Amino acid sequence: MRRSVLLLLLMLCACGRFDAPPPKVTPPPEPPPPQSSTIAATLAIPMTDVLKQLDEKTKAQLAQIKGKRVKCPHGKCKLDLIATRDGPFAGSASGNAIRIALPFSVAAHLDFKSKLLKTGVDAHARGLASATSTVRLKPDWKLQSSSQGTVHLDHGDLRVGPIGFDLTDLWNQNEEHLSKPIFKALDRQLVSSLKIRPQAQRLWEKAFRPIKVGKKPEAWLLLSPKRIFVGPLRTANNAAIVTLAVEGVARVVVGGKPQMPAKPPHLPAPQFLEAPSNAFTFSVPAMLSYGDAAKIVMDRLEKHPVRASGARLNFSAINFIPSHDDVVVRASFCLTQTWDLFGWFKSCGTGYLRGKPVYSAKARKISIVNLVYDVESAGLILKAIHALERDALRAELQRHLVFDAGPEIDKLHVQIRKALAKPPARGVQITGDVAEFGDPHLTWTKDGFLASFTATGTVHADLNIQPPKPRKPRQKPAR
Repeated sequence: MRRSVLLLLLMLCACGRFDAPPPKVTPPPEPPPPQSSTIAATLAIPMTDVLKQLDEKTKAQLAQIKGKRVKCPHGKCKLDLIATRDGPFAGSASGNAIRIALPFSVAAHLDFKSKLLKTGVDAHARGLASATSTVRLKPDWKLQSSSQGTVHLDHGDLRVGPIGFDLTDLWNQNEEHLSKPIFKALDRQLVSSLKIRPQAQRLWEKAFRPIKVGKKPEAWLLLSPKRIFVGPLRTANNAAIVTLAVEGVARVVVGGKPQMPAKPPHLPAPQFLEAPSNAFTFSVPAMLSYGDAAKIVMDRLEKHPVRASGARLNFSAINFIPSHDDVVVRASFCLTQTWDLFGWFKSCGTGYLRGKPVYSAKARKISIVNLVYDVESAGLILKAIHALERDALRAELQRHLVFDAGPEIDKLHVQIRKALAKPPARGVQITGDVAEFGDPHLTWTKDGFLASFTATGTVHADLNIQPPKPRKPRQKPAR
């Protein structure tokens, strides 16, 4: 009887092959959505630049009135008037407004008609228009300027026969008709001198370009802009100040440089920015691929083979299969008795175990805990490796399913700080100061274990605006 049982065991071992059926899995969990972040840029336009452009763009003639009926004493009057700039602009930026002083001269012709007299007369005077202008941005990115102020004229005497007029009094009585064209002309030129949309376009396009933040492995910061904000015009240090801000969903991707869109999306309508902010938070992934994790486990098993109860387990492959609530460990191995010198009686096969990936912030390690046999594998594996203690395989595997994430996370910390502190020398510059890195949050994807941590701090964009170059006078070709 004993010989028959021993013979049966030898036959089973000699042809021992077991393969558990594949486990039931569901799609891996979705990674947490990244947080919105804002990049703020301050556009400062010195008043010296504004005045220079006003000088260049303003024609000598500011306003012209022809045949305008105006109020005048003792009769009916029609006025022809040309206002001509006769000096440079002067101005300042303060109180969240732009203050402009504009010297000009007036050439006027007045047609006078009464019951007793019909005649015309010419007059000349010099004046100074003092305006306070407020500028706002409309939803179509067009600027709207509203200038209000006063016009002061030197005395310009008009005499029509025995009747004398003062051009200043005549102007003041008809200020609505005479001052308004000058302020309208000033509004037109002021709006064309303040360049906000082109700078917003530059910032918007720059925000779509990936920023390299890592070398080994290659990593890129994507800002993914969604909206753009513009703050109200304010003044400081004799300059007009406008805050631009781009809001996006920032994240870091690991791998080759992401493809940029052939053409950035159209600049959207501006949103009102209540308070300037350059607070920034973006998500950084530290990915351990299943292939790399399996290689680490296999190296450990080769150095430290599993032995128990006079038998040895030789692993040929370890694979990881993600599921929604856990990760499946696929183990291919052979069981060899220590007395089986030639391996004639070994049993080989594949089984599945399941465990929960967790991250320890204190140890800075990824582990797969609570490892258990998959339901479909449990009975088959335990029968095949009856020579081992019941938990030997599970315990030995779990001991090796620990991965140190600290060095990789530290490397990303250093690379990100360094990359954001040194922007490119040309074009729109985006610089950042990372105040802190958060503890990683662990999840798993179809490709590997993903430990995502947040980088929080401030990011600023420098539009790198050069002062306007003076126009070169055209040279006439030589005859």
